[in-house]
Amino acid sequence: MPNSPLVRQTLLCRSLVQMDPEPVLNWVQRALSAVPGLHVIQISMKPTRQGWDVTVKFARWELKS
Repeated sequence: MPNSPLVRQTLLCRSLVQMDPEPVLNWVQRALSAVPGLHVIQISMKPTRQGWDVTVKFARWELKS
């Protein structure tokens, strides 16, 4: 909405995990608990020869500055 006082901020985090991706998922949960209004808008997990390619896209509505 053009006249909205809010803007959607996004952050893309990508990591290559050489083990079980559970620690990354635990980190995502902790981030969601620690930052008010933060939510996941996209998550992908792809197996590779080196482990897991994990990408998480977070978003949060914030006041325009």
